[in-house]
Amino acid sequence: MLERDNNTGVLIDGFPRTEIQVELLKLLYDKMIDLRQIYLNSKFRDRFRRPSFRICVLYVDETTSVERQLKRGLAARSHNQRVKATGEGRLVTERQTDFDPVMTKQRYKIFMDHYSSLLQLRKHFPFHLIDATRSIDDVLKIILKEFEYQSSLELDQPTFDAIQYIPLASQVGVNARRELIRRLENYQMLHSSLFRKAISFIEKDVAPSIKRHAISGSTIVRSEIKLLDEEHIIDMIIDILSERGYHVTYDSKTMIIPLKVEPHTLQIVNDTRKIHMFKITFMKHILRKN
Repeated sequence: MLERDNNTGVLIDGFPRTEIQVELLKLLYDKMIDLRQIYLNSKFRDRFRRPSFRICVLYVDETTSVERQLKRGLAARSHNQRVKATGEGRLVTERQTDFDPVMTKQRYKIFMDHYSSLLQLRKHFPFHLIDATRSIDDVLKIILKEFEYQSSLELDQPTFDAIQYIPLASQVGVNARRELIRRLENYQMLHSSLFRKAISFIEKDVAPSIKRHAISGSTIVRSEIKLLDEEHIIDMIIDILSERGYHVTYDSKTMIIPLKVEPHTLQIVNDTRKIHMFKITFMKHILRKN
């Protein structure tokens, strides 16, 4: 894969076989995506192309597998005898397992033992099992059709590059706990006064509502106090509650309320009110089991 001549990609046969190799393949894909994102707008962008993995798993039954292995062994031995006799051509490797029916069955057993590991690839890359008991030409057509199907599931390159900076849902939570602790410590060191006000707001305005709805495991807190208009205060409240095990969703709404109409100009005088809303969910407490 590291050779510069591999401009069109490489073909890897027999990998992955184990659960660890499956995870390594996924890590390799993720790393190549990260490098593409890092160097996308640099002069090295062509060296870090978007990875495109095409995977197919060929399946045959035990009888067919044993027959083909033994046939391969006979073909290799016949070829090598002809090369030795004529001096033309190159010798090919004769696998010891291709001449022993017991060993060929053992190879098939190893394949089946790792079969479940192969299927775990479906969590990361879409593919179908291919019936390889047919002729070589038929199997080749099925493989090409499978690769066309996998290609149809991917975005084209410009579209992919345009949206790749939006984080994947599966990656948003990575290191979330560590980042949460870092933010809380920064609040305490750099904005200690406001941080204490956030804690006080939770104690007075949020905690009573949480206790009141302890059985349902969900509550909505609305507030119009000016404190919540200060910078960082909303993030502080969300982070504090998150650290304590609550799930918080925040929203705000601005309401325009007519107060009066000026008698001379007929102009409507309005008052603006901003309502802050916290939806808080947490583990329910089951009182009774029927």
